[in-house]
Amino acid sequence: MSRKIFPIKTFLFISTFFLVFKICFPSSVKKEECDFVELFKAEKYKDIIELSGNTKVKNECEKLLLAKSFERLGFYSRSNKLFRELYNQNTKYRDYAAYFIAENFEKHEYYANASRWYRNILLDSITINDPSKTSPDRTMIVISAMERLGLLALKDRTLLPQILRTLKKVERSNPRASYYIGLVYYKIGNMESTADYFIKIINNEQSIYLKDVLERVAGNFRLIEILSDRGIDKTYLIYLCISNKMYDSALLISYLLPYNSYTANLRAYCFFKNGDYESAVVMYEEYYTNFKDIEALVQIAYSYFYIGKKQDADSYMQKYLEIKGGQGGISADAFFLKLQLEKNGGSLSKYIQDSEFFVKNYSGAR
Repeated sequence: MSRKIFPIKTFLFISTFFLVFKICFPSSVKKEECDFVELFKAEKYKDIIELSGNTKVKNECEKLLLAKSFERLGFYSRSNKLFRELYNQNTKYRDYAAYFIAENFEKHEYYANASRWYRNILLDSITINDPSKTSPDRTMIVISAMERLGLLALKDRTLLPQILRTLKKVERSNPRASYYIGLVYYKIGNMESTADYFIKIINNEQSIYLKDVLERVAGNFRLIEILSDRGIDKTYLIYLCISNKMYDSALLISYLLPYNSYTANLRAYCFFKNGDYESAVVMYEEYYTNFKDIEALVQIAYSYFYIGKKQDADSYMQKYLEIKGGQGGISADAFFLKLQLEKNGGSLSKYIQDSEFFVKNYSGAR
């Protein structure tokens, strides 16, 4: 299972490209209020600079796009000067300006300066709440700043204490910070402290960070044991993984549990849900041999059916039906597969008859 320093597949972890366009064109800015918008979209940065020299920059949006134009052309000192002016004007562009200043410092590997400006964004989110002085995209900017600080803490360990102090201060009013604090501890190998913060995510099943936390937990048996010692049951972790369709993670955690009917069935189920039907056959056969749960025969039949081995599927289904002694006690899943096998086997009249029985007796069961 691959590991990334920070996850990138959700809206939380914003690419520079997306952030630039979201920040430079906030919904509150109308095109007619900012003459530079279309030029910036067309990447005509020199035209923006020339136009700004002929006509006075009339608002903060134009100043921001002028600063970005200087930056795109490599004039970083001039762009930073304009960004700082915007930051000090205390308008809704303050957050944007701070982010771009930090980004430029990070790009040129001035990590201490970048950290200071990213931390300014987080501290401003606590102290400045006037709508006229806050960006409509503040939440996105704050999340991205927390992500960047986490990465900086790994690039320069001397920054770690002050970054953690700031994140912990922000956590009091922004629960999202718990995830980033835990992630920093996770990456430096401090599993005791990681558990302190990951528990907060695990106990909130609605958290947008839950799947990433579960994936990391499942791949770290030491962390699982620490969480278990603190009251997070392993079977509950498995339940969360399965609820989030994370069958690989559920499978990993299951191997920490004693071998019994529950874990044997669970492991087979995880292979089945992942589409590894060959392995599912092996695991369900082992489960059936050891615990004699005849519903395992249905899962073996399904696995063979999905592999394309219809005769094997039918053989296991017939074995199941013989044990059950007729259709009265057949599970809905078993009866549905029975219908598919009849349909594929050409037994059209039997298929129609059983379909009517299925609709009448199993409606809503699957």
